[in-house]
Amino acid sequence: MNIPSIQAGPDLSALAKQPAAAGAVKPAVTAGSAPASAPPAVPATAAMRQILAQYDVTNISPSEFSDMVQKLQQSGAISPQDAKELAATRMDLEQAGIDPHQSINLVDFYRERVQKAQDKFDANPGAVQQQQLQAQQQRLQWMEKLAAGHAHPEDIGLSTTA
Repeated sequence: MNIPSIQAGPDLSALAKQPAAAGAVKPAVTAGSAPASAPPAVPATAAMRQILAQYDVTNISPSEFSDMVQKLQQSGAISPQDAKELAATRMDLEQAGIDPHQSINLVDFYRERVQKAQDKFDANPGAVQQQQLQAQQQRLQWMEKLAAGHAHPEDIGLSTTA
């Protein structure tokens, strides 16, 4: 399912839906446009609620983030593909020089990365810059959803859309 942007507030209805079909084509991002697609949605489970309640991606170390992703995958709350996509976050943190035990706000981290990628794309709108921008936007969307799941675990699985 493609979601053009993440709504403000704790609407976690996308977490309750099944992932989009593999190989689905993502629309291109153009300068000034909204993110092309949301990260694949994950099934809502009691395990997901319990795990996300324990981890706050706005105050988490890379090591803790890896633990959270591993627990989500082991519980079946996310697919191996979702876990692989989230593991890219750890690589981003390592490349940025973040100590594995240093707490960081991943939502802010990716907001800054999206802005930098958008600036690069605006200056030189090529395919590589577009891919980098899309990847950063997708990771930001993941972090926003995970943060919402932590703040409001009781809302995971509720569909608040008509």
